Amino acid sequence: MKIRKEANTLSASKKMNIVMFSAALSFMLCSLAVYLYSSKTLGTVMLVITLLFSLKVADQAFTKIKLHSDRIEISSLFENRVFQKRSILKSSWESGGGVQLFLTDERRITIPDLGNAQSVSNAIGAWLKRSRQ
Repeated sequence: MKIRKEANTLSASKKMNIVMFSAALSFMLCSLAVYLYSSKTLGTVMLVITLLFSLKVADQAFTKIKLHSDRIEISSLFENRVFQKRSILKSSWESGGGVQLFLTDERRITIPDLGNAQSVSNAIGAWLKRSRQ
């Protein structure tokens, strides 16, 4: 967990980002080779899939969860969400399912998986308990 002056920031694992970036790059090079030396249609489909995967990798790399004293900010390349601390009841995690926030209006919000759902959920739970004491 990185600590900044204004907030605690939970960001994605750098090791996972390197692995995902390497996979995207190698798949892009393979699809480019197919496009240049084989079927143009298959190569084009592979390039489009690779570009979409690369956007997902970039989104994952820049996703951050900031824990301020009164709110939680979840930001990525394509979306920014803010939840007030008083509107969050608890956080929970499932293996393979990511982290969920239970809100006072009976909604469940799934937040991005940043590599280790259990540690993210525990950090949010500790953040919630800190102000309620």
